[in-house]
Amino acid sequence: MRYIAVFLSVASLCAISVLLLTGESRARGLEGIDLTGVWSFELGGDEPLSCSAEIEQTPSREPFDIVMECPGFGASFSSSGRVDAETNVFQVWVQFNPPTPPGLHIQLDGRAADDGESIAGEWSDVSGKTERRPFTATRTGDIVSPLPTLPTPVDLTGTWHIDLTGDTFDFNCDAVLQQKGPVLDGAASCSVFGWMDIAVQRFDATTGALTMDAYGWSANFVNLEGMAPDSDSIVGTWLAIGGYSGEFTAERAPVELHDFTGDWDALLVDSGERCAISFVQDILLLDASVDCGALGAGEFAGSIDPIEGSFGVEGLLGDLEMSISGRSDVDGDSIVGQLSQGFSQSWKLVAAPAGRMEHGVLAVDCNPEREGLWNECFGEVDEEYKIVIELLLPPAELPARVEFALEYANDLAAYHPAADPRDEATDRCTDIVRTVSDGRATFSCLVSAGVQSGPLLTLTASCLRDVRVAPWVSFLHLRPVAGLPEPALADGAFLPCDAPRPRRYIGDANCDGELTSIDAALVLQLEADLIDELPCRTIVDITQDGNVDSRDAALILQWVAGLLAPPP
Repeated sequence: MRYIAVFLSVASLCAISVLLLTGESRARGLEGIDLTGVWSFELGGDEPLSCSAEIEQTPSREPFDIVMECPGFGASFSSSGRVDAETNVFQVWVQFNPPTPPGLHIQLDGRAADDGESIAGEWSDVSGKTERRPFTATRTGDIVSPLPTLPTPVDLTGTWHIDLTGDTFDFNCDAVLQQKGPVLDGAASCSVFGWMDIAVQRFDATTGALTMDAYGWSANFVNLEGMAPDSDSIVGTWLAIGGYSGEFTAERAPVELHDFTGDWDALLVDSGERCAISFVQDILLLDASVDCGALGAGEFAGSIDPIEGSFGVEGLLGDLEMSISGRSDVDGDSIVGQLSQGFSQSWKLVAAPAGRMEHGVLAVDCNPEREGLWNECFGEVDEEYKIVIELLLPPAELPARVEFALEYANDLAAYHPAADPRDEATDRCTDIVRTVSDGRATFSCLVSAGVQSGPLLTLTASCLRDVRVAPWVSFLHLRPVAGLPEPALADGAFLPCDAPRPRRYIGDANCDGELTSIDAALVLQLEADLIDELPCRTIVDITQDGNVDSRDAALILQWVAGLLAPPP
């Protein structure tokens, strides 16, 4: 656990014993010194401090984890460190848990001795920007797990459902974990924090003890300390930025994942070049064999978030170092992204399962002049803006009829296409039919033989009221007409309607464009039935539990006090 003893495997203990018996340094290995152990830090200054710390360098993972506790500072909340394998240069950042003192953040820079038994250097209070002062550190012992060895080492690879309960609010996450030897990684989608990356700082398969950090959008951060008594369950405690805490349980459960494994066809939109990509996915790991004809061929490797569908791989395309990044649509049957040569050049990329591109490639773009296809089409109330339905690659067999469907969540039903697209169509798109039913506007048109790539038609969108309530945003979905050849679909824009400035922050109960304690007071008055309604009730249910109550008010006050990252 982050606040108690950390753990060392039986194999590491055996290795230490052998090195001590042979008289060789236990610290120097193929990857440099090993600082794992219990340490005493002496922080110099006007009032010198003696701090205790525990360092664990998990094999094949950097930065390493350090847990530090100092009199008057309290226990560390977030911390990490690095040591250079060649030079022994040592650097550590430690964030102490508020409020003693609030938000204290220190940095230590030094050099470790070759035997790995001592460290010396300088430290400073980063949050207070104080002058640098000397420090020394001495190893005082080994970390020994107080937990018994399990009958069988746990294997946590798979999909999980996590329930987190606390005094202020509850939430849950669907997650995927991948275990490779001593390293455990993951990704999650959470009801309050959205998509999050999981970095496992400590994991011991022989005892089941682990520490996980989850990082999300808008600087959200959750730390989980727990134990897996077997391979099918995890229990423990959680701590979120701002001091929120509670307990959690995790059980194996089915979670829908994106799986890229298979053969894909790709189109480089800017050049018209075609690529063949063969993906092999191992949960969070992604390999790709890429052949882009005249641009070259090569092997790529990287990672994927199988819950969100985003990915990035790097490799050589011919003699050039290249990267491919992007994101799949909600159905996992198309990819939009880019092929990049560092910062010097990039190409818009659209991919679909092999064979699908023979029926054409369609895209949605609200800002065609921008790089990339994932563009936000921000509009304001009473404002109109244009959405382009674009033919990126004509179908092999023409003529063909294709259908476009504009869909949005119930909360966004006020968003509506206003103009008849027949007034803004090109000669590429003829015989247009438009219908509107149950919050869904459907368009279809005939794509004739000999047509060239380019815009098919333009829709005029109107924002009738403020419906930009994160994280619910509308998406355009392109769908084929039933019974006709199915085009490859590139879904490339989301279309929130924003209020006129000042913008509406989550938690802004009175819609004045500011987040203050007045908003929290209004929430409490609503809960106590002292008022009947809030001007901006739809953006105050921060916990997303269907209620506006004191838990939402508490989050607003934390934002106002600066204890949480600014709201989106």
